[in-house]
Amino acid sequence: MHLGPIRIEPRIIVYATIIQLTAFALLDTRSIEGRISWLNLLLISMGPMLALALAHTFSEVLDYHIRAGEHVSATTVRGVAVSNLQFLYVGLIPLLIAVILLPSDISMTGAVNIIFGIGIISLFGWGLVAARMAGRTLGRQLLFGLAYGIAGCIVVAMELILRH
Repeated sequence: MHLGPIRIEPRIIVYATIIQLTAFALLDTRSIEGRISWLNLLLISMGPMLALALAHTFSEVLDYHIRAGEHVSATTVRGVAVSNLQFLYVGLIPLLIAVILLPSDISMTGAVNIIFGIGIISLFGWGLVAARMAGRTLGRQLLFGLAYGIAGCIVVAMELILRH
């Protein structure tokens, strides 16, 4: 898929969204309560996404090395790194939401709750897109979207349970 000149792989965006939702769910906003803290929001938005982009780049380049059994070119490494920049796109969304919320004097907890809700809605949206592309009826699209949204919540809940 393409959004203008930007290449988007739904599997990467959905995966990154779930990881980011987990990071926001783990965030203790009580310790940073007050107006939106840009540094905290930047770190929680981009930190996990940068880690994912680097980890995937590292593992894919290593996989190329193992499969090819020889040196991997700088061009291949650059191509893999650029394709994994998609993880960072997801990290930009909470920052954009925060810019929109900035004039409203909303608390950090409120901002995180809105960001989390939009993330769940986006999973629902990806379910709709998948069902639509599969030629499903509108009713099935809505059902599939609901299933994706619920599945995303279950994955985040499982990650929270495992981390506590």
